Amino acid sequence: MNKPIKDWGAGIPVYSEDDILEGVEFHAFCTNAVAKQMQNDGYTIEGVIINNTPTQVIANKNGKRFFVIVAGDLFPYEGKISWRLKQEFSLFCKRQNVIPMFASVGLMPCDPVRAEKRLALKYDGYYVKYLGNEDLSIVNIPEKLSEGFKEYCVEKIIDAYCSGHFEPLYDYFDDEIQFHSQWVFNPLIGKKALIEYFDGKGKTLRNSNTELNGVSVVIAESQKRNGNFVLMSKPGTICALIGQKLNGKNNMIFITPKFNERDDLVELSLNDPGLFSFKKYYSFE
Repeated sequence: MNKPIKDWGAGIPVYSEDDILEGVEFHAFCTNAVAKQMQNDGYTIEGVIINNTPTQVIANKNGKRFFVIVAGDLFPYEGKISWRLKQEFSLFCKRQNVIPMFASVGLMPCDPVRAEKRLALKYDGYYVKYLGNEDLSIVNIPEKLSEGFKEYCVEKIIDAYCSGHFEPLYDYFDDEIQFHSQWVFNPLIGKKALIEYFDGKGKTLRNSNTELNGVSVVIAESQKRNGNFVLMSKPGTICALIGQKLNGKNNMIFITPKFNERDDLVELSLNDPGLFSFKKYYSFE
């Protein structure tokens, strides 16, 4: 826990925009917390870079040099970086002959009301969630950065539906992710809304007698019949085809992910697979 320097009292105090901990100052707070803990763990801190986002800690230990990229977020979220950035940073460190690491930090105000409202004030007290660094030297670096990521993410979607555990997907969600379904009139919008939905969906799947299996496919052609054309996907899109067996009846759903330029997952769409034809199947080890 980081003790408060200023007594803001309980609940939501009177404050100005200048009192909000955000931007460079927020990331500096998270980065310094990582540097302090690493120092306690026996690392020698050579420097802290906070003028860029994500920020970095440069350290050494036992004759090895480390570059640590840091990302932070406010409760209930934790800092994340895209798969693309992990690859780019890993490649950069490989060329510098240093070990790349990633530190995810979550901050929660000690005051429960400010925590619930996600209000971060300067000089306030915080609980800091930092569980150590992720070694990025094991990240696969294909010749073309981000190659294979979409296939990998589709595999994770299949695993989530088959296991009833959607938590591994949450790190890939964009904050404004949308969830569309051919069978639901109103879409879900926002990371929080989707996490709540998939937490409930996962619990339902785990407690049911549903048998699920899945495979990754590439759309060859979209049909215009029997569905909302807005939810159609373009030929060449990589999707998840999920089979559900419940009470002796087989049902199929088609899940289409969409990504932004940072490889964040910005949309998930569920459709009737009868609207599409497939030209290729992917298999994963």
